[in-house]
Amino acid sequence: MTRRILSARSFSTHAHAAASFALCAAAGCSATVCGTTRSGPAAAPRCSQSSTIGASAGGTLTENRNPAEDNAENSLVPTRRGYLLALGEGHTCLSSPDYGVFCWGDNRRGQVGTATGEPHITSPVQVRAQPASALAAGSEHTCADEYCWGRNSEGQLGDETQLDRALPTRISDALATRWSEAPNIQRPLGSWQWVLMSTGSWAVRRAELGYESFAAGSVPHVGMDCIEGTPCEEGLISASGFDSTLCAQLSFGAYEGYISCTQHKELLERRAYGDNESVRGPTLDYIEEIALGERFLCALRLDRRVECWGDLSGLRGDHGSARSTWISGNWNATKLVVGRSFGCFIRVDQRVFCFGSEPAMGLRGAGMQAGAAPASVATIDSGGERRSLRAVQTIGAGARHACAVGSLSFSSSSVFCWGKNDRGQLGNKSSRDSVTAVVTAFPLDGAP
Repeated sequence: MTRRILSARSFSTHAHAAASFALCAAAGCSATVCGTTRSGPAAAPRCSQSSTIGASAGGTLTENRNPAEDNAENSLVPTRRGYLLALGEGHTCLSSPDYGVFCWGDNRRGQVGTATGEPHITSPVQVRAQPASALAAGSEHTCADEYCWGRNSEGQLGDETQLDRALPTRISDALATRWSEAPNIQRPLGSWQWVLMSTGSWAVRRAELGYESFAAGSVPHVGMDCIEGTPCEEGLISASGFDSTLCAQLSFGAYEGYISCTQHKELLERRAYGDNESVRGPTLDYIEEIALGERFLCALRLDRRVECWGDLSGLRGDHGSARSTWISGNWNATKLVVGRSFGCFIRVDQRVFCFGSEPAMGLRGAGMQAGAAPASVATIDSGGERRSLRAVQTIGAGARHACAVGSLSFSSSSVFCWGKNDRGQLGNKSSRDSVTAVVTAFPLDGAP
């Protein structure tokens, strides 16, 4: 297969994470994901007014669209590359190609990257003037390129200490030297990318053969030699971390789409497949990327559906059977992120929908129960009208909140966040939760 992307959710307490290694913008109606041509079914065409957009577990999902909104758009908004989002347990970071890196939210361990000493920062503050090529957030620490800050109890900042850092701190000279080495230009995505867990940080890049990586703090080995730098045939496809767990999807020998995780057997027991150690076999070659939540694993499939397995009771919001497998209807998803008990995806028409159970988002089994559709993410405009979030370019998920770069007017973009806000992680100068997307105090003037 020609499909090969390196993508992981940035959050890892999340977080994905991210990822999402590099969080990619919505791919529009093309069959290209993050600059890498994938094989398999092409992305579905954009939905028309009052169109059927997919089938939930219990039937057909029909969206009632606002004709006034549709009059403002006859085609998809062109994607502007370069925005990265990284969400942690209670903080949020954004890298903008024009304004550099900004963070906000929980700062009790210095994870926002400002030395003010404030425990909660409710509006974005600039951490560095330069945009990042790699950005990720752990539970209470953050990394942007070769700089990390926040909690360092396990040495996860890579500076050879166990001291928390309230300002961006360069990783050790030995690791920074490796980071600065010229990427292999023979392959795409040759630069380093981060996957962060609560106890450690893992950097990986495509090398001459397979992949090479380095770790800071406590990063468990996922059981595949190619992850530790030993060449393998094609190597890593995607990876994701949550709390202290790491999962990776690899192509290894005869095993296309081999998935290995460091703990929690329910992540590895998918229907009739798996041997309580790994999920493997040619039947998994339809998976494009994985995203790890709390004791469950979700995957974005090449047919644009979402598949989840493991302990899904949190996603369903019930106390039913913990171990199960669930496959969405035809959601036409192009990007997937998950949080503690919810997931969100960008649809092919650049709108955002969420599923699962998260009271702070107003989700109670959305998309998971019979007849229940995923919830469209909306915001309240200046006139008090509820409007769908549109032209979404990238998305990220934290433990109980999510953020996206999108717009309402199609002439400019803003950062929108929704969900839990007890630590200011929504960035709107408030600490109130919001089931609708609120605009952070950092508009992206003139974009896209």
